[in-house]
Amino acid sequence: SYQIFKLIILLILTPYVSRVLGPEANGIYSYINSTVSYFVLFGNLGLETYAQLEISKEKDSPGIQSRTFWEIFCLRGILFIITLVGYGVLVFCVNNNREIYILMGIVLINQILSSGYLFQAIEDFKSITIRNFIVKLVSLLLILIIVKQENDLWKYVLILNLSETVGNIWMLICAGRRLVHFQWRISFSDLFLHLRKSINFFLPAIASTIMVYIDKVMLGSILNDNYQNGIYSQPEKIYQLILTIISAMIIVVRPRLSYAWNSKKEEQFENNTKIMFQVNLMIVIPIAIELFLTSPFFTVWFFGHEYYDSIKILAVFSIVCIIRAVSLCFFEILMITNRMKAYRNVLFGGMFINILGNYFLIPAFQALGAAYATFLSEVVMLLGLILLKKKA
Repeated sequence: SYQIFKLIILLILTPYVSRVLGPEANGIYSYINSTVSYFVLFGNLGLETYAQLEISKEKDSPGIQSRTFWEIFCLRGILFIITLVGYGVLVFCVNNNREIYILMGIVLINQILSSGYLFQAIEDFKSITIRNFIVKLVSLLLILIIVKQENDLWKYVLILNLSETVGNIWMLICAGRRLVHFQWRISFSDLFLHLRKSINFFLPAIASTIMVYIDKVMLGSILNDNYQNGIYSQPEKIYQLILTIISAMIIVVRPRLSYAWNSKKEEQFENNTKIMFQVNLMIVIPIAIELFLTSPFFTVWFFGHEYYDSIKILAVFSIVCIIRAVSLCFFEILMITNRMKAYRNVLFGGMFINILGNYFLIPAFQALGAAYATFLSEVVMLLGLILLKKKA
């Protein structure tokens, strides 16, 4: 139900923001948001995924589960405070759109307060859903009421980030009530152990994050054109929404896959794996075909006439959706079964192709070139995953 609600929010908010802010302001937000995402990556160091898997393993030991959460929560807090200092240096150095950079710093503060990985690990998706319902609805209403023109970009950024802050504080209070209380002092040796283990998840996260945001960063760096970033970012939002739905399905089954694998329940693991593939493909294939066939009409109707150049970009992303849906399922299996070296190799191969493709295709095709580079990298990764599956 939440995914349907999220889709409705997107259908209301995206065309409104596209028209009110326009391609230029949307391009500025897209570029700065991509830059901030790299700071989030280095602040997190793979701890979010690591925490979800570690906590889910201890479902029968509430005390150990609570201790693990608070240790990782403190470690993430320390890392993101360091990251905030580095981000402050960047803000001091930039000359353009400094106020947007400052407001986007709230994203890093939100990461310190984040506890969503706990609720995913204990399969309490009801709390996550209620929180997201409220945050999305409140932010939608505030944006519709307050954001009225291109100069309101700072208001748009502030509303999005502060609504997440309130939601994270609420979830953190809920987390404190759900966990077992115990006497505990911070042990830096335990924190360092978590940090060392999380590196296995950090390296793949580097490649994943670079692939998600490098296109927008390179568009801004190579072309220095906010318009091109703007017409790229809007269809890319549709693509990312579909990936969010797919990822949500995977996150739901992840604790069960992890538990089945660690408990040596091979049949249960295989059954859950098949369900993961089937459900994701049942969702993504109809959506992707519909987007591809209707992209000329949908783009202009949904985003506005200023985004006519986004038509071909959306068509490319609709094809990439299917490829990515299959790849995400394969990646999940590699992660759960601790085949992290293979996981990293495929991701870094795709990242290399993506960067190389952007370098050559963006000057020739501009924003469309970035979409082509994403397509090429996804095809390469899927082929690599299929080869790994055959060798297993």
